Formats: sequence, structure tokens, C-alpha cells
Amino acid sequence: MMTETLNLKILGLTCEHCEEKVIQAVKDLDGVTKATVSYENGKGQIEFNPYKIKEEAIEKEIRKLGYEIHKTFIQRWLRRLEKSNEKQFGSGHMDCCSLNK
Repeated sequence: MMTETLNLKILGLTCEHCEEKVIQAVKDLDGVTKATVSYENGKGQIEFNPYKIKEEAIEKEIRKLGYEIHKTFIQRWLRRLEKSNEKQFGSGHMDCCSLNK
């Protein structure tokens, strides 16, 4: 199973209850395999299957709980670039072997 890791800066986490609330909500999503959250540094790390769930759905679930997600300019730019490439080249997996075909 292929997984990707989503690293987020989550604003508004103030205690361990906040951590657990986010972890449980995210883990309940189909396609999420692991979630860790720290209120002390305001970070979350979510492992997920990109064929079952998209980053945006995970972020939306966290926002529904009342927390904000901060993304750096680079993160937003890379995500736009990925979407552009998916539209242009398809969402298939590319590796060194693909280039030789």
C-alpha cells in the first residue's frame, strides 16, 4: 500500500484534548493510516493513502473542528504545481522505468 505523509502547522491547539480530538477525527477518515498531533508545537503529521483520500479532505476535517491550518508559500506553490502536472500528464506514478518506455 502506497502512503504519503502530510505535515501540517495547526493553529488553535491548546491542550491534550485538542490533540486527541484532531487525531480521532482524522483517523476516522477512510484512507488515513496514522496520525500524530502535538499541541505543544502546533504540528500534525498524517499518513494516508492518496488513492483513497486527498490532502484537502484531511485539511477540511481539521478545519471543521475549528482549527486553522497554516501553509507556507512553498507548500501552496508545490501543491499547485502538482495539480498542474496531474492535469497535463495524468496522475499516474512516474519513475525512472517510465521514462524508458
